[in-house]
Amino acid sequence: MSLKDDDSGDHDQNEENSTQKDGEKEKTDRDKSQSSGKRKAVVPGPAEHPLQYNYTFWYSRRTPGRPTSSQSYEQNIKQIGTFASVEQFWKFYSHMVRPGDLTGHSDFHLFKEGIKPMWEDDANKNGG
Repeated sequence: MSLKDDDSGDHDQNEENSTQKDGEKEKTDRDKSQSSGKRKAVVPGPAEHPLQYNYTFWYSRRTPGRPTSSQSYEQNIKQIGTFASVEQFWKFYSHMVRPGDLTGHSDFHLFKEGIKPMWEDDANKNGG
């Protein structure tokens, strides 16, 4: 699985990091990426079988007996991860609790990357 920055800038930082050890450089790069809010683009590796689209796994858990507003629903959905190849799918799936083993009121969702599992998402407003 390969990850690439969506933002092609910030190349000046490479010189600064080149004097650091590899582990420190990776940690520094990861910290900078997380703190700046940059998303990593998921791309298949050279020996992987790419999918037509990238997909994202989501998880949600509802509280039984309580009505759910769209705002509280959105707060309860969590992104598990995004994949771009068959091999990347199996890496996620092999570490997930099987849907039949989830506790009541818990759900997995699988959507194209960039689409949230909510009716309020523009891609879902007319039924998807």
